[in-house]
Amino acid sequence: MTASIQQEMPSSKLIEWHATPQIDKQLGPTERDLVSLLRICGPGTYSKTQVIVQLSIARRTFERMSANLRKPNVMLMRELAAIGVEYDCKTGRGKEACLIKY
Repeated sequence: MTASIQQEMPSSKLIEWHATPQIDKQLGPTERDLVSLLRICGPGTYSKTQVIVQLSIARRTFERMSANLRKPNVMLMRELAAIGVEYDCKTGRGKEACLIKY
């Protein structure tokens, strides 16, 4: 492939380079607080409301953060998985999302 490029552009120079992997976005302050809180908590189920009260955050803040809780490959979920925590996003009337620590 490089031969055809050099044929079309004879004065070009070929430079070797290495692609770097995409760098994960670091945890935000609320996400760090969530991981810290769950690290010290014992096994159990922690409702969205309990987490909001414990972290003293607005419901809207939790809702924004919960977008990352639904994605298994983001930094937040990898940190939580490392300490044995899963996110259960229940839907329907009277259902509330929760974090489960094993």
